[in-house]
Parts: sequence; C-alpha cells; structure tokens
Amino acid sequence: MLRIIPLLFVVLMSFCSSCTFLFFKSYGYKNPKHLSPSEIEAYAKTYKIPIENSFELDTAYFYQFLKKQDQKRYSQQVKNHYQPLQALFFDGAGNLQTFYINCYADGFPNLTWNKDGNFNVFPPKPQAPVDSLVSFQLLTQYLKPLPATKLASSSLPDYTVVIFWSRMFGRQSKRLIETVQQNSANAGNRNIKLIYVNNDNLLARQWQ
Repeated sequence: MLRIIPLLFVVLMSFCSSCTFLFFKSYGYKNPKHLSPSEIEAYAKTYKIPIENSFELDTAYFYQFLKKQDQKRYSQQVKNHYQPLQALFFDGAGNLQTFYINCYADGFPNLTWNKDGNFNVFPPKPQAPVDSLVSFQLLTQYLKPLPATKLASSSLPDYTVVIFWSRMFGRQSKRLIETVQQNSANAGNRNIKLIYVNNDNLLARQWQ
C-alpha cells in the first residue's frame, strides 16, 4: 500500500477525507501552487540547490510529449516519467542508465531512497525500470532556464543527473536532493553534472 501512495497522490488528494489529508500531510506534501521564476529560485536556495543549475519543467513535457505517446505500448514508461519525484542518471551519450522515482520508494513518514544501500555506489544501483523513451537530449527541449541559470556547453560530462523536485513535495524533495548530492561524492574521477528541475507548475496545472 505504501508503495502506491506516492504514485496515486494527485488522484487521491481530490477525494481525500480529513483523515486522508492528515496522512498525506505527514509526508510533508503541500497544496499545489503556481510559482514564478523568482519564487522557484527562492525555494531552490532553501533546498540548497545551486541556482546556476536550476530549471523549470515546461508543462509541454507532459501535455505535448508524454500524453502523445502510444498509451498501450508505452503505458508503464509514460507513467514512470510523469512521476513528481525523479532522479535520472544519463551517461555521456545522453542515454538513461539508472532511474529513481517516488512510486518505487517505500517508507513512512519518509520515502526510502537508499534502500539496500543502492546509493552507496555511483551510479547507484537501478531502482525503476530503465527505458529509452526519454534521452537527455530530448529532455532538454522541455527545460526552461531561470533568470540565474547558466546554460551548459553542448558537450556532455561522463554523467548528467537530472533531479525533479517541487515545493509541493516538500521534505521528500529535500531528501531526494540530499541523497543524490551525497551520492555524487562516490563518482571518483568521473565528470558529473547535477541539474535540478522544478515541476511545481506542472503539478499545479494538473490539479486544476
């Protein structure tokens, strides 16, 4: 039951009783809210996110890309890629190598990202099924720079790690960010880059 709770969060919240609402509040989830670029930057600072590596997720990623996929052929892949909390590890060619999402993380009152010590090595051991639906090159088409964002060069490092986070998912976002940041210390002499993508505005639009 705990495993499917994060996956069904947006749907369940629209039908929740006061008890269910308190249950989700115990995870630290907040009501969805549209954020301006300056507000995203302000929250990023509180989450200890480097502003120069921060982006906003374009809502077209969901409405014009994921929703237009063959829902019978790619239903599982689409469902995985629209999760609110994600960590995607891309290799130097931009191919997805390791994938972490909220609906595969057990735990209460906090999601357990480092189950079985998966994050003790870099790249971490796989959690969610890896697919080829989303490459790093494709994903960059839907990343909107913030005012303080410094655009990277066209050449890719050995690994690029993209973290989806939000104000809405509060401390669960913070815990995922901290886990990935700590894991990067295990990269050794490999060149890695962390990119942080806020998806509050997509979540707020889905809530409407």
